[in-house]
Amino acid sequence: MKIFITGATGFIGTHLIRRLAQTDHEMLCLVRETSNVQELEKLGVTMVRGDVNNKDSLLAGMKGCDWVIHLANVYSFWEPDKKVFAEVNIKGHRKVMESALETGVSKVVHVSTIGIYGKPEESPFASTSRPSTKAISFHGSFSRIRDCPWWWCILRLSWDPVTPNLQDSSSKG
Repeated sequence: MKIFITGATGFIGTHLIRRLAQTDHEMLCLVRETSNVQELEKLGVTMVRGDVNNKDSLLAGMKGCDWVIHLANVYSFWEPDKKVFAEVNIKGHRKVMESALETGVSKVVHVSTIGIYGKPEESPFASTSRPSTKAISFHGSFSRIRDCPWWWCILRLSWDPVTPNLQDSSSKG
């Protein structure tokens, strides 16, 4: 399978790429000019220079791909320029999704965080607790816009994705 990946040089992306490099999947990773690509070079993945706000680079990278894994985002509690959240997390996200539609990608997996829902007022909270009306961060308030009824999968991580063993646990006794 041919997979286009945004955010491959980020925290979760580097772990994902290492794991996918152990498979037969072909990876094309969107990287900015300022990205540290040493790990991607070591793993021999194809890099597409661009940005989530550069639709031409998205279309070129996604052409012929089966899937898109969209990890790119700005996540920060102390971002000096608040406009960057909207530029990347809303406008860039929209361009990724539009490009996926235009290129005929069959599946998009979008990884986000449950932090966008904020901390419920009831404590301790349970799976039946209602989400907060306030997001935990400025990033979270923009991320709420991502909940659209399209055809992609949105994963909202609530656990440390690095701690678990990334190997297949089905072979363990």
